[in-house]
Amino acid sequence: MKNTLPPRVEQNLESQIRVSTRLNTLAASHPTGPVPFVTLSRQFGCEAIALADVLAVKLDEAEKLDQGSWQVYSRKLIEAMADEQYSYDQLMSALDSKARGAIEEFVESLLGRISDLRLLHKLVHTMRATATLGRCVIVGRGGAMMTRDMAGGIHVRLVASEEFRLKRLIERYDWSELTALTRMREEDNHRRSFYQKYLHRDASDPELYDLVLNAERMNRDEMAGQILTLFRARR
Repeated sequence: MKNTLPPRVEQNLESQIRVSTRLNTLAASHPTGPVPFVTLSRQFGCEAIALADVLAVKLDEAEKLDQGSWQVYSRKLIEAMADEQYSYDQLMSALDSKARGAIEEFVESLLGRISDLRLLHKLVHTMRATATLGRCVIVGRGGAMMTRDMAGGIHVRLVASEEFRLKRLIERYDWSELTALTRMREEDNHRRSFYQKYLHRDASDPELYDLVLNAERMNRDEMAGQILTLFRARR
């Protein structure tokens, strides 16, 4: 049965598969190196999706690709794709057997064959498959750790002071200061426990990232520019 996901999921995935197939065909005769992708990790309260949208446009321009060739996947979109069998199967079918085997091997080494982690297994499969297709910006959910061994990735961490993040949350959601502070600390604790329990790492470890950017001291264009500079240097 066809999925009932938001249209953006299908649009993102179909566009990414189409671009990946076309560029992989060209690369067969003109190798250009590993397929690129970006992961964005952030402290709660730093606006990563807005940065990802700006960055995707700049990356399209840098590679002289049609607008929308680089796709943005939020945590919610990745989780929805993993949980929805139709999109999950569509994503996996876009990969060759070697790529699927590499993903299976990584997931088993990371999580083993624990049955009660079925959805987490699918989440890691989905994230690595999306990165394998390339030309995507993956936001949150341990993207840097789940794709850390894959060539072509640029891993970025956004940080800011607690005061700055608190102010942004109040402005964005119209929360009271107490609500914003409570939610921020709950989310920080939740993310910390998720990384430690399942991925056995500390998300704040700077060694996981190629760039750590201070969202309090830089605007979106400046941060996107820094990532783009690294992207160009590596290409």
